[in-house]
Amino acid sequence: MNRTTEIRPLIPESSTSESTTVEVVMNDMRDNMLIIPDYQRDSDQWEEPTKSLLVESVINNLSIPAFFFEVSVEAGLERNEVVDGQQRLTTLYDFYKNRRYRQKSRVIVWDG
Repeated sequence: MNRTTEIRPLIPESSTSESTTVEVVMNDMRDNMLIIPDYQRDSDQWEEPTKSLLVESVINNLSIPAFFFEVSVEAGLERNEVVDGQQRLTTLYDFYKNRRYRQKSRVIVWDG
């Protein structure tokens, strides 16, 4: 019994990567172009020090892990569904909206 099995990817579409600014991603969240699906856990999982470290990393222009999105189309409108990065996105968006972040003895203010 000599069978040849063709190996194919589980997802036929190829993935793409794109670099953008935090501000563009924050504006996409504001404009409801990013969807956080129901299967994602509660967005308030991080403690304040962890949130502060992420915000400080962005302010100091340090690299942070990538966000992963799945493109979805509803009623002809293309949006990105968050697959990975919800905690980072919601932390940054909270800071972006309020332009400040309070952590016990100090306040971080963004002038951007």
